[in-house]
Amino acid sequence: MRFKAERIERVELIFGLKDIANTDSKTNFGDKRLALRIKVIYEDGKLTMSPIGSFDYHSQLVFIEAYKDYLKNKEINQVEIDFTEVEYIDSSGLCMLLQLRKEVLALGIEVHLVKCGGIVQDIIDTANFGQIFKISMNRG
Repeated sequence: MRFKAERIERVELIFGLKDIANTDSKTNFGDKRLALRIKVIYEDGKLTMSPIGSFDYHSQLVFIEAYKDYLKNKEINQVEIDFTEVEYIDSSGLCMLLQLRKEVLALGIEVHLVKCGGIVQDIIDTANFGQIFKISMNRG
């Protein structure tokens, strides 16, 4: 019996965690917050990840889960992170971007950071990420 492999043209998924109670004694928010969600679109060799919320230490597992299986796809030729809905990024978020860059460069692919604005733009500028990433900023 022979099977015919079909090429998937477009895949759209959202990765995230359910509402969690923030019990971090350092921040002491004491309220329920929605952990980072990431909308992932794979289309025509381009993997676009759109984080929603804060891109920080608590986002690591969701972020890695969102891209790890896609990097096995030999047809990916571009990875794009769309920051339109990111409210904040901390040093852990910057480290996640560096780790992703390291992994995709090993595959001969570049990472593009797009639609950076506000505090995210300021933090990315301060970190001099423009020297190692292709970046598209939202200047207002």
